[in-house]
Amino acid sequence: MNKDYSWLNRRYDRSVNQLRLWDENPRLDPSDSYIYLRDFIEGMLIKEADKTSFIDLAQSIVEKSFIPADPIVVWQNRENNRFYVAEGNRRVAVLKLLLDPTKAPKSIKRSMELLSKKIKPSLIEKIPVAIAPSFEDAIWYINQRHTPSSNQKKWVRENYLKWIGDLYEKFNKDIEVIKEYTDVTESELNNAICVLKFKELFADFGNRLTTEELTEAKSKRFPISTLERFICKDFVQKKMGFYFSGTNIILNAKYESFLDSLSVLIKRMLLPKKDSNRLDSRQLNTNEDINKILEELPIVEMKENPQEKDSNISDKKDNKNSNSDNKNQIKKENQSELALPIDDPNRKNVIPSIYSLTTVDYRLHSLFLELKKLPVKSYPNIAAASIRIFLDIAVRNYIVGKGWESAISTKFKCDFKNVKLSGRLDFIKDKISQSKSKKAVTILLDANHMYSLDTLNGYIHGSDNYTINRQFINSFWNFLFPLFEEILDIHKEEE
Repeated sequence: MNKDYSWLNRRYDRSVNQLRLWDENPRLDPSDSYIYLRDFIEGMLIKEADKTSFIDLAQSIVEKSFIPADPIVVWQNRENNRFYVAEGNRRVAVLKLLLDPTKAPKSIKRSMELLSKKIKPSLIEKIPVAIAPSFEDAIWYINQRHTPSSNQKKWVRENYLKWIGDLYEKFNKDIEVIKEYTDVTESELNNAICVLKFKELFADFGNRLTTEELTEAKSKRFPISTLERFICKDFVQKKMGFYFSGTNIILNAKYESFLDSLSVLIKRMLLPKKDSNRLDSRQLNTNEDINKILEELPIVEMKENPQEKDSNISDKKDNKNSNSDNKNQIKKENQSELALPIDDPNRKNVIPSIYSLTTVDYRLHSLFLELKKLPVKSYPNIAAASIRIFLDIAVRNYIVGKGWESAISTKFKCDFKNVKLSGRLDFIKDKISQSKSKKAVTILLDANHMYSLDTLNGYIHGSDNYTINRQFINSFWNFLFPLFEEILDIHKEEE
């Protein structure tokens, strides 16, 4: 990490529409998917108070304009050159909706439409941001703002625990590295990680919880800080048969009996607020309160052999799930298309399943998902036409994202919307950086080449079908892929 913090004093104007919200923001539920702007906004508005606060912030910006006293901190992803918001996601989200209220969730859409009419877009289209030299520097700044050691605005406990969990995975479980960024003790870090691992045990409850209860327990709405207050007491750990060792949960109780007791505790935490049996932080203020609740839980059976070695609870889970994992592995191995190389033209679908696309363009994302599922052999004409449309939208978005509409209009002496795809490709040919991408564009503009734009146009406007087959269509995608990798945010999914 850079020890020079002078970057915080410098500001650069950046287009709001080109700033990307960060899907690992601790305020968002990691179990949800954040593809479109609406997804991010909904993730920020889980509680009614969140909606009120969001609208109040929008109202303030409308009345006073955007005040840059509190910096928006971004970092640039070196793989795709896009800027992501590390600090200020909520403010940037408000600005995005004031510029385009049609993307607002239904719950606040009317309010944002009314507020949007009261502010000139030119006042908020660009904002000053501080650009962190690296993602690590952005992490450092976030910790200065929100963690328990910070003197500034802190996250609620749930957000803080999620943040620690994210860092734990991001830095390969290296506690020493995490300490450098968080300024908290190793003991506090270990404790936070164990609490997060405790929540992962809910997946083993089976029919102890209903489907609705389990969904609620796994969600961000679950009051993990209340659970933390309970399970971190020594006398609770002794009676329930577990203890924390570093970042591990060690079990000296019978696992099924342990789950029986834990599930009853979780059920009570999930009861409606008006239910007298519901558990929340108000019932757990003292050791006496906690001990009373503990006495009401089913007794946990300990291991019969006192000499038996205590086990890491994650090992117990691994053994429990091994048969299921083996079945899944066999199932995967039996899927013949997965055995093919990702660039094999005989694969079942145009886009191999391991790829994902991050984009705010609904249509482009939908096409991408459909090309991952569509069996090319059965629907070659649909697949072929879709590739042509996908290319058109991708190139258009790339040009708009770079702010080149005026330059391209000047070059072709017409409105940007009237410039054909061939003209747009010719325009970006010298601006893209990767040699494979340049080669792909050059070939696309060569009418005599089999992978030409003329061939793609023929899929939509022509009547010939000699090149409409699975092998050729998949090969055409393979040919275009280096270009898509450069102008889009396409990445491999983690296995």
